[in-house]
Amino acid sequence: MIRMDMQMPVMDGLEATRAIRSGKNPLGKTILAMTANAFTEDMEKSKEAGMDEHLSKPVDIAVLERAVRKYLVTPPPENERPSTEIYPVSP
Repeated sequence: MIRMDMQMPVMDGLEATRAIRSGKNPLGKTILAMTANAFTEDMEKSKEAGMDEHLSKPVDIAVLERAVRKYLVTPPPENERPSTEIYPVSP
């Protein structure tokens, strides 16, 4: 999970997100925008760039927690996981 600041010195958050989304496995990453820019237009730009959520600063911890839980993948209980044993292959 990436918590992306929108204002960075070399590349802004929108450009960084586009670069991430255009790379290898672009959908395998959750990107949360974290910014003081809270206008509807800013939120739309975040979504268009490929961000999953737009969180306004100062960040409300409850809102951040909900966003993290929304995208958090919880592994299945140990007794429901597939076997990791390696079986020898007959020659």
